[in-house]
Amino acid sequence: MMASIFIKSRRFLLVILCFTGMIPFTIARGQGSKKLVQFGWDYPTVSFLKTHLGEMQKQPFDGVAFSFDFKIFDLFDTIAYPEKNFQFDDLPGLKWGSFTDNFIRVRAQSMNGPNWTDDKAWNNIILNVHNISKAVQLSGAKGIFFDPEYYYGALLPDKNPWIYNDTLYPHMTYQEVGEYVRKRGEQFVKAIQYYKEDTKILSFYLLSLVTLQARLKPLEQTGMALYPFFVQGMFAGKNPKCEIIDGNELAFSYRYEFQFVFAGERLRDWGKAFIPDSLKSVYQNLTVSQPVFYDRIYGTFPQFDEEKLNPIQKANWLYSNLYYAYKTSDEYVWFYNSKIDWWRSNNDAIASVIRSVQARERAEAGNRKRTLTGNSSLKNFFSLMPESQADFSYSYKKSTKALTVNFNGLDISDFYVFENSQLLYTITDPPEKLYLTLNKYSKKGNLILVSLVRNGKYSFAFIN
Repeated sequence: MMASIFIKSRRFLLVILCFTGMIPFTIARGQGSKKLVQFGWDYPTVSFLKTHLGEMQKQPFDGVAFSFDFKIFDLFDTIAYPEKNFQFDDLPGLKWGSFTDNFIRVRAQSMNGPNWTDDKAWNNIILNVHNISKAVQLSGAKGIFFDPEYYYGALLPDKNPWIYNDTLYPHMTYQEVGEYVRKRGEQFVKAIQYYKEDTKILSFYLLSLVTLQARLKPLEQTGMALYPFFVQGMFAGKNPKCEIIDGNELAFSYRYEFQFVFAGERLRDWGKAFIPDSLKSVYQNLTVSQPVFYDRIYGTFPQFDEEKLNPIQKANWLYSNLYYAYKTSDEYVWFYNSKIDWWRSNNDAIASVIRSVQARERAEAGNRKRTLTGNSSLKNFFSLMPESQADFSYSYKKSTKALTVNFNGLDISDFYVFENSQLLYTITDPPEKLYLTLNKYSKKGNLILVSLVRNGKYSFAFIN
């Protein structure tokens, strides 16, 4: 995985959700609208799934990212693999049970490079992708877990599919190579949706890493130089039922509410710089998935344990990040882990935290009250005590979508209304008492209210 990025700002206070007094986790899995998908170094193969799915479903997930027996599939392999490698005979027999949302892991790399300009090589690549599509359909999976990161950098740096230079592409400009990459991205997405029109492509990230790298040097000199063209091709070639999801890997180090809440708008805004005008409206409707990174929170690697958090603080961080991830994702939350094994070891303490969040989220999603009322909050991650009094109170009437907000006499510069990752309304200089009819709110997602005081402090309310 790419290096974790922790975005800091002196304008924001540290925020965490205390899980003192958590809702007991007695609500059955599957009642909420959001799904938790597990992905990690402990990924199961098809053969492992055949013999262990019953036990695996005891863990608090709605699905898993899995692989074929023969390898984790590298998208740009130019060998036309035999059909037996894709285990078509085994896939229909998988008894998923409560694992309703599963994905086949696909890495966008190869040890022999992407061969962008080689039509013969891409004929083989597309044959393999057709077989991946068939495997998705036969297995009942939702789609693919798409990893665009290059892992052979130390061994084969010149085989990175996303780099551009004169040595790799003599006599070809950056844009000329980009046109080939865009074409291949379109070929790929058409092939991956061939057997399953409504395939979901859950990408670890789309254009966020490109944005960060392009701030430091010209895009064509970065390690992700050609990736925007591939993304463009995917959006150009996908059918209306195929869904491309930004997995927002940047959230691995999040711990503030505002990071989760504003992530979707930030990702769409960043990505628009690399998307042609003809595709901007499609990209603007991009759906967002939020991750939780176990090893960052629990400090299982030395570079992640610099703060020396105690067990209670770690559990609270997991709880809060998972809760915010549920509230701000459009459908999927993904749980990434390296140094734990969910299928061969006991992780009851971690599972209990996850189930507590799921119970809370599903209870809130199932709230049948006609009018919802409450106060905004801002809580300290370490002390688990409120940082300040509520900045606003609210009343929301479901039948009429009428929202009333009282700002408690504070000098509010902006007020925001979100549905999951989508920003619906921005009100600048709101009156002390605000009346708003939420016609843009579909009622299918989480309603999130945010106030910003002129001193730079945010306050949040997550309601349903």
